[in-house]
Amino acid sequence: MMVSVPNMRPSIINPESRAVFAHSDTVCTVGEVICAAFFLGEAQPLWEELRLSVEAQTRAEEQELEADADALQSLSEEFRYKRDLITTEETEQWLEARDLTLEDFENHLFRLYWRQKAGQQLQPGPAEIPAAALEGRELLRQELLLSGAFERLAANLSRRVTASCADSVGAEIYAGQMQRERQRFFQRAGLDESMLAGWLMRLERDSSWLEKMIRIESAYQQRCELLLTPANRFQTLSVLRLPMMRFEVETIELESYPAAREAFLCLTEDGVPMANLAKDARYPYHRSECLLGDLPEALQQAFLGAAVGAVLEPWDRQGGFQLYRIVNKTEPSLEDSRVRDRVDRQILDSCFSDLDAKMIRWSLKEARAG
Repeated sequence: MMVSVPNMRPSIINPESRAVFAHSDTVCTVGEVICAAFFLGEAQPLWEELRLSVEAQTRAEEQELEADADALQSLSEEFRYKRDLITTEETEQWLEARDLTLEDFENHLFRLYWRQKAGQQLQPGPAEIPAAALEGRELLRQELLLSGAFERLAANLSRRVTASCADSVGAEIYAGQMQRERQRFFQRAGLDESMLAGWLMRLERDSSWLEKMIRIESAYQQRCELLLTPANRFQTLSVLRLPMMRFEVETIELESYPAAREAFLCLTEDGVPMANLAKDARYPYHRSECLLGDLPEALQQAFLGAAVGAVLEPWDRQGGFQLYRIVNKTEPSLEDSRVRDRVDRQILDSCFSDLDAKMIRWSLKEARAG
């Protein structure tokens, strides 16, 4: 794990003023992404998870517990691997571009470590907005950037900006959509009119900002309604039919290939039910559902070619082996909400990635919509 070194925060006066993306002459900053995430109801659960992480770390420090150095090193390596940061110098450059320090990074790893150790012991509470002038707001900025959540929040805002600029829906319908989005905002935020001024003050925003957010959200939702038609969904599903085929499978886990081979013969030649074999031999067993497209490519071919009831040859999981039995195969249908959600995501990703390429200039470009 990288050793924390005393280094000053980069010279930018307010880290929230860092540019994230621009459209035309308008620049969207880190602070704007965070405020938009609170408007959309996306930031509240992230703030609550951060609160729990801080609480877990505080408890550990009060009990004078020592973190496992190997576990912290593993978390550090995972962070760098996901971002393709090979050297310490590259990591420092990545942090500096986001107005973060090595100390911020190390603190993030400790929070993550103690949160994972705490598990379900900590209970979530009200996810209030951290006061703008207090340390909590800055800590939230750091955590969003270091956890990777900021990328998704920025991409979601960029979609709304492009939808607003590309909007061509009639004004009368648009006004109706504005009213619906205003009502949805109050529902998401758990507010009424009497609470609105305080909510905006904690974000350091005003009523004109709120109206702008309602307008761009209305344009985005209208754009989505125009795209997510039955015809578009049917056409997209036809392209995604194989990846979205649903499998119900039984799985047992074994420690070696000889053990897996012996179990395979018991299942295929002797007809022993997998659940019984797992119970008698004390093998880990579970029954689950999966989509073909979510499986490793080599395993996809095996699943696709197997008949219902078939047991697949032992699958090497690098450190162990698994046996699968195909319980059922289901063709994807738009009646399935999980299938429809993924189809919708594919349609929107295709549209907005094109608009993004034409209309958005990224300063911090790692953004993914979700």
